[in-house]
Amino acid sequence: MFTVGIGIGSVLCEKLSFKKVEIGLVPIGSIGMTLFLLDLYFVGSPWAGSEVVVDFKAFISSGSGLRLLFDFIMMSVFGGLFIVPLYTLLQDRSDSAKRSRVIAANNIFNAFTMVLSSLLVLALYAYKFSPVQILAIFAVLNALVAIYIYTVVPEFKIRFYAWVKNNILNSAEK
Repeated sequence: MFTVGIGIGSVLCEKLSFKKVEIGLVPIGSIGMTLFLLDLYFVGSPWAGSEVVVDFKAFISSGSGLRLLFDFIMMSVFGGLFIVPLYTLLQDRSDSAKRSRVIAANNIFNAFTMVLSSLLVLALYAYKFSPVQILAIFAVLNALVAIYIYTVVPEFKIRFYAWVKNNILNSAEK
């Protein structure tokens, strides 16, 4: 589901950015990821701590199973809307002679934050947090980091407002 969602989000990003660097989509991506991650908390609660193993058909047959899949796909779609403009921006604004080093440094930073996130999950499990509670914590952390980033780097907010005005409000007026 993650792979399918990221692929859909990447293609959607290309369509919504009209084949140019559009960092106004980054806030849309972070908001969507946060909302669907938070929804995983609400829909996942009945499944949390369950010792019952169900096959795929039984999982899909349940209403909450379909909603879980939908949430995972949508979280990934918004992940694509989040990450594609950032990588494009990184490549567009880096000096061509140093671009490979900039991308490598970004990959190292991403790997470092994945390790930190894994350690946080381990610590939360050690303190007896359930998987759905951990999802809720990550949703809140994602929202807090997004708010901080958009406060420190207002260009994301400004481009978001411009994108909404140009692509949604203007088309609604026509």
